[in-house]
Amino acid sequence: MIIRHVIAGIAALSLATGAANAAEGDFNCDRLPKYYLGGHFSKERTTKDATLTFEVGFSDNQERYLPSDELVIRYNFRTGKLWINGKQCKWDK
Repeated sequence: MIIRHVIAGIAALSLATGAANAAEGDFNCDRLPKYYLGGHFSKERTTKDATLTFEVGFSDNQERYLPSDELVIRYNFRTGKLWINGKQCKWDK
Protein backbone atom coordinates (compact mmCIF):
# COMPACT_ATOMS: atom_id res chain seq x y z
CA MET A 1 0.00 0.00 0.00
CA ILE A 2 1.36 3.40 -0.95
CA ILE A 3 0.52 6.29 1.33
CA ARG A 4 0.68 9.78 -0.11
CA HIS A 5 1.58 12.69 2.08
CA VAL A 6 1.86 16.28 1.11
CA ILE A 7 4.62 18.02 2.95
CA ALA A 8 4.85 21.72 2.39
CA GLY A 9 7.53 24.02 3.69
CA ILE A 10 7.69 27.75 3.42
CA ALA A 11 11.00 29.47 3.96
CA ALA A 12 11.46 33.21 4.11
CA LEU A 13 14.57 34.32 2.28
CA SER A 14 16.34 37.63 1.89
CA LEU A 15 17.44 37.58 -1.71
CA ALA A 16 19.62 40.17 -3.35
CA THR A 17 18.13 39.80 -6.81
CA GLY A 18 14.48 40.00 -7.62
CA ALA A 19 13.08 37.87 -10.43
CA ALA A 20 10.48 35.26 -9.59
CA ASN A 21 11.24 31.74 -10.77
CA ALA A 22 9.71 28.31 -10.48
CA ALA A 23 10.99 24.76 -10.84
CA GLU A 24 9.47 21.32 -10.54
CA GLY A 25 10.22 17.68 -11.14
CA ASP A 26 9.84 14.10 -10.01
CA PHE A 27 12.37 12.50 -7.67
CA ASN A 28 13.31 9.00 -6.57
CA CYS A 29 14.95 8.16 -3.23
CA ASP A 30 14.02 4.49 -2.96
CA ARG A 31 16.17 1.63 -1.83
CA LEU A 32 14.51 -1.30 -3.52
CA PRO A 33 13.76 -3.98 -2.44
CA LYS A 34 13.77 -2.49 1.07
CA TYR A 35 11.35 0.37 0.38
CA TYR A 36 9.94 2.73 -2.23
CA LEU A 37 10.26 6.49 -1.68
CA GLY A 38 9.63 9.02 -4.39
CA GLY A 39 7.36 11.83 -5.44
CA HIS A 40 7.01 15.25 -6.96
CA PHE A 41 8.69 18.53 -5.97
CA SER A 42 7.87 22.09 -6.93
CA LYS A 43 9.55 25.35 -6.00
CA GLU A 44 8.37 28.90 -6.47
CA ARG A 45 10.69 31.71 -5.52
CA THR A 46 10.16 35.46 -5.32
CA THR A 47 12.37 38.25 -4.03
CA LYS A 48 11.41 37.63 -0.41
CA ASP A 49 9.97 34.12 -0.14
CA ALA A 50 10.41 30.60 -1.40
CA THR A 51 7.63 28.02 -1.33
CA LEU A 52 8.63 24.36 -1.48
CA THR A 53 5.99 21.68 -1.99
CA PHE A 54 6.81 17.98 -1.65
CA GLU A 55 4.34 15.23 -2.57
CA VAL A 56 5.95 12.09 -1.18
CA GLY A 57 4.81 8.53 -1.78
CA PHE A 58 6.37 5.67 0.15
CA SER A 59 5.81 2.00 0.87
CA ASP A 60 4.06 1.14 4.10
CA ASN A 61 3.39 -2.60 4.38
CA GLN A 62 4.93 -5.71 5.92
CA GLU A 63 7.28 -6.39 3.02
CA ARG A 64 8.54 -2.84 2.40
CA TYR A 65 8.68 -0.05 4.93
CA LEU A 66 10.76 2.97 5.85
CA PRO A 67 13.40 2.35 8.53
CA SER A 68 12.10 5.29 10.58
CA ASP A 69 8.80 6.98 11.44
CA GLU A 70 10.24 10.34 10.38
CA LEU A 71 11.02 11.90 7.02
CA VAL A 72 13.90 14.36 7.14
CA ILE A 73 13.95 16.46 3.96
CA ARG A 74 16.96 18.58 3.04
CA TYR A 75 17.06 20.75 -0.09
CA ASN A 76 19.94 22.92 -1.30
CA PHE A 77 18.63 26.04 -3.09
CA ARG A 78 21.94 26.76 -4.78
CA THR A 79 22.64 23.29 -6.23
CA GLY A 80 19.08 21.90 -6.45
CA LYS A 81 20.11 18.72 -4.62
CA LEU A 82 17.52 16.92 -2.49
CA TRP A 83 18.12 14.46 0.35
CA ILE A 84 15.51 12.48 2.26
CA ASN A 85 16.61 10.65 5.39
CA GLY A 86 20.24 11.25 4.45
CA LYS A 87 20.01 9.69 0.98
CA GLN A 88 20.48 11.92 -2.04
CA CYS A 89 17.54 11.67 -4.42
CA LYS A 90 17.74 11.27 -8.18
CA TRP A 91 15.77 13.59 -10.43
CA ASP A 92 13.75 12.08 -13.27
CA LYS A 93 14.53 13.61 -16.63
